[in-house]
Amino acid sequence: METEPRLAMVKAISDVLETMFFVSVDFAEWQPLPHASYYDSKILIYNEKQTIDVRFRIEAAFAKMATANFLGLDEKLVQADDIADVMRELANIVGGDFLGRLKGDQLQLGIPSCEPFEGDMGEASSKLQFSFMGDFAGVVMWTTGAGNE
Repeated sequence: METEPRLAMVKAISDVLETMFFVSVDFAEWQPLPHASYYDSKILIYNEKQTIDVRFRIEAAFAKMATANFLGLDEKLVQADDIADVMRELANIVGGDFLGRLKGDQLQLGIPSCEPFEGDMGEASSKLQFSFMGDFAGVVMWTTGAGNE
C-alpha cells in the first residue's frame, strides 16, 4: 500500500524541516538541475521481515542554508563537514519520524551516512521531490525489501 508510506514521508519531511530547520517546502514533480552537486544521506529502517532503504539527495545550496538554520550560523561560516553532519542528522530525524508513522513490527533505525554526490538522480520504487522558494531542493527515495528472516 504505497499511499500510506508516501503520506507518512510527506508529513515527516514537512514537520522536521519546518520545526528543526525553519524552512517550508513544497512537494511536486521537479526537474533536477543537470550536473548539480548534491549531498546524499541515507538511513536504513529494518526488522527481521523487511528493510526500507531511505536516501535523501539534497541540492548543495539548500543543504548549506538548512545547515546554517539548524546550527544557528551565518551561511558564510558553514563548512562542508558541518553540512555532512547535519545531513546525517536530517536522515536520522526524518527517518525516525517516518518510522513512527509507519505500521510495522519493531522497526529500527540504522546509522545514517552522508557523502557528496554528482550525477543522475537515479530511480527508486518510491520517490518524493521537493522545492524551496520555487527551486528544486531535493528528492527523497526509498525502496523496500525483504529482511533477514
